[in-house]
Amino acid sequence: MQSIGKYYQCEKYLTVKLALLIVRGVCMSESVKCPVCGHSFAGKPTKTWKFRFYDVRRYECESCKGKFNVYESPKSTFTIPKAKR
Repeated sequence: MQSIGKYYQCEKYLTVKLALLIVRGVCMSESVKCPVCGHSFAGKPTKTWKFRFYDVRRYECESCKGKFNVYESPKSTFTIPKAKR
């Protein structure tokens, strides 16, 4: 009986994960707030990648052209501005 319960938990997790991926794919633009100027805009990330257990998305602000990364995990979400060079 334990193996059935573990299978159900795994199947439930995969279903939720798949649903999140589908929603993120359908909702191409997300509303984000620039940490540099505070402007809120709906935009598509210019780049996405995985860093450890975070899903990272890079955006470019429409107002000030500042670049920043949004780090998202199941437990937390935070924003880091990209350093100017």
